Amino acid sequence: MKLLLKVRANILSTNVAGSTMLTKDLLRYRNRKDRVYPTLVDPQDAGLLRVAEGMIAIFQRHVGRRLSELDEELNCSELGQHPHAAGLRKLLLDRSSEVEDDGAVALRREQLLAQAQKLREEVSFASLLEFQEAFAKAQGSTISLLQEQLYADLPDFRVLEEFETIAATALLHKYNCAQIQGLLMMAEDVEIQIKNPSLEERRSFFRSLKFQRLMTEIIVGEDARDIRCKLSGPLRIFQNAQSYGLRLAQFFPYVLHLKKWSLVAGLKVKGKYFSLELDQKVGIESHYKKMSVFIPPEITSFIDSFNERGGTYKASVGIDHVPIGQQSYCFPDVTFVTAKGAKVHLEIFHRWHAGQLGARLNALDQIGLRGLLVGVAEEIAKSTEVSQQLASSTWFKDCGFTFKTVPTPKSVAAALARHDALT
Repeated sequence: MKLLLKVRANILSTNVAGSTMLTKDLLRYRNRKDRVYPTLVDPQDAGLLRVAEGMIAIFQRHVGRRLSELDEELNCSELGQHPHAAGLRKLLLDRSSEVEDDGAVALRREQLLAQAQKLREEVSFASLLEFQEAFAKAQGSTISLLQEQLYADLPDFRVLEEFETIAATALLHKYNCAQIQGLLMMAEDVEIQIKNPSLEERRSFFRSLKFQRLMTEIIVGEDARDIRCKLSGPLRIFQNAQSYGLRLAQFFPYVLHLKKWSLVAGLKVKGKYFSLELDQKVGIESHYKKMSVFIPPEITSFIDSFNERGGTYKASVGIDHVPIGQQSYCFPDVTFVTAKGAKVHLEIFHRWHAGQLGARLNALDQIGLRGLLVGVAEEIAKSTEVSQQLASSTWFKDCGFTFKTVPTPKSVAAALARHDALT
């Protein structure tokens, strides 16, 4: 039971927006010279498939039963002794939910304890057994059922409410993906190269990159077909590094959709530096739906509110990338389109992007680009460095604005009106 509880506690820190990973203690890799080699499994291996299928079947059987019983069956079976069992179990637990405690158990416990105390004060019992039998009879129950009610909110008594099943092969692919995601949490820098991506791949990649709010430098090859993308790893982030690392890890399954890609990451493992190198030959199938891109709920909420206002423009999620010179691109969060097809894009800068804002404003000042608005969060706009950048940018005075948490439809509509007055 202790192992299960340990794993389940770790889920809470790595299960974000439907994407889960393995914790450090469940990562399996080897170091050789200056490189890290993840220990991946063969999703077609018959023995491993039997282990995965067996563990999935156990989870299916235990819906509506105690989690402690599930863990006991796993630990007592050969499946639970397999070298990859702990990692697979973590991924399966990520797909499970337990019956939530609404506080009724604690209230019932207080009532039972109070009634038991009252009975002891009223009647003198010769033994504990005699007292238990009398108390159970008074409650119209059995002592074993009453004991369960007393401790139903303790870990041993928690109940598996739902389990989202998965095919054994898909589980093994997800296990391999999670191994890579866990290693990327230890990255200082990540470079991804995409060979001759299709327009669909390019848009999907840029959208995924943007909505994970990663710090990015994009370089397009001389023939404008290949893309090289440099990402800062969580170890480069001084604040909220874990949150940023989760975003980077969540981004990786999108890379798996590309036909030809390579990834080189600089990792710091136990104080030493290593390189992780992968390409499409790793053969991992993404568990994300193709072209399915996570969109922050605040963006969809803003778009709905903006369109409800009516007006010249209709807002939608941005899917284009906008060249702004010197092989530099921005990836708009929202695109506004008029009935005649005129477009204005909106790029939002939160604290994750503060380091990119200065270069972006310099480029925009140089080319005087129209068709783009930039919104800057007040939490970074108030800093000395950023406030000076905003004050010195002519372009920002015309096409920029600040916001508290998320841009409001009113503030964006006002910025659009200023933009249109200049064109």
